[in-house]
Amino acid sequence: MVEQVVVRFVPGVTPAKWQRAWAERMPDNPLEIRLAEQTEAIEAVCGGDALLALVRLPVENTDERMHVVPLYEERAVVVAPAEHVFEAAESVTLAEVEAETVLPVGTRDRIEEDVPDPVKGAVELVAANVGVVVLPMSVARLHARKDVVARPIDDAPTTGVGLVWLRESDGPLAQEFMGVVRGRTARSSRGASEPEPETEAKRKPAAPRTRKPPKPAAKDQRGATPKASHRTKGRGKRR
Repeated sequence: MVEQVVVRFVPGVTPAKWQRAWAERMPDNPLEIRLAEQTEAIEAVCGGDALLALVRLPVENTDERMHVVPLYEERAVVVAPAEHVFEAAESVTLAEVEAETVLPVGTRDRIEEDVPDPVKGAVELVAANVGVVVLPMSVARLHARKDVVARPIDDAPTTGVGLVWLRESDGPLAQEFMGVVRGRTARSSRGASEPEPETEAKRKPAAPRTRKPPKPAAKDQRGATPKASHRTKGRGKRR
């Protein structure tokens, strides 16, 4: 029986490489990737509409029903209008950002055509020179445009991205997808035995080191071996 695997992912996460790896490794189990907001992704996993979800950490209101596996951390960036003073800098500090008018970024529960994207709206306000906004780096790239710039914030907290699924739904498919996103190869498997350590009996003894005989002294043109020269101390002057 062909079993489809449904995975939800939040904006900014790019699961394309994992989707390709899954298609090569598990061709008999199609993978369906669906974009969702944070709340929507968690509800899909809890309600059984999705097996797993790639979400931002921490996950609120989680309990012992759910596995949460951290995957990576993202730097925070500030999005400012083009020609802002931040444009000339490679990075900024949190104090420099807080000295600006920082716009709040709202959230939405569903990705729908009639529900405006609060992040897109905030970036549009930035482009209109209303203020600046702080976003995860991948989200800022998603909303990049020519009239705004994004710069990393050196001392701002990072944002985590993780994989979640229900403990009761744990099984070979969930474990296989976790292996894909964590970089396990197709040959490796969870719980595989480690290679047997090398024992003293298996080690080959090192070959004994032998000294090469000294080369014979070179002979002069008459065939005689020259005598070793002796350094003599110079005699002092007679008084």
